[in-house]
Amino acid sequence: MGKKAVITLVVFMTLVALFIGYLIIKKNINYDSSRNGTEEAASEKKLQYRLAYNDVKGNMTQTIALNKGAAIFEVDHKSDGKYLFLLKTTQGDSVFEIAKGEGDFSIQRTFEVPETKAYLLEVLTSGTWSFRYR
Repeated sequence: MGKKAVITLVVFMTLVALFIGYLIIKKNINYDSSRNGTEEAASEKKLQYRLAYNDVKGNMTQTIALNKGAAIFEVDHKSDGKYLFLLKTTQGDSVFEIAKGEGDFSIQRTFEVPETKAYLLEVLTSGTWSFRYR
C-alpha cells in the first residue's frame, strides 16, 4: 500500500470517528432545554442529595442541586479569619445565609428549600472548611 493510500485511509477513518463522536454528543445533549442537568437530576429525587466537601481551603462557588423540602447543612471552619457561607439562586440572589462569622466553628442548620432546582453555594474565607448537606 502506497503512502498516498495510507494517508487517504487515515484521513477517512479520522473523519468517520469525528462524525460518530458528533452523533453521540448530539444525541446526549439537548441545547434547547431550559433546564440544566443538575436541575433534572434534582427533580427526579424527593430527598436531598448527600454531598460533602472536605478540608477545602479558600473561596469557592459551586452549583448544587437541592430538592424542595428540608435540607440540613453542616459546616466546619478552621481559621482565625472571617467566613461567609451563602446559598444563592443561579442568578446570584441570596436565598439563605448558612453561616457568617470569624474563627473556628462547627454548625448544623436546617433550611426549607422553596423549590427543586440548582442553587449556588458561595463560600468566602481564607481558612480551611468542610461542608456537607443532606
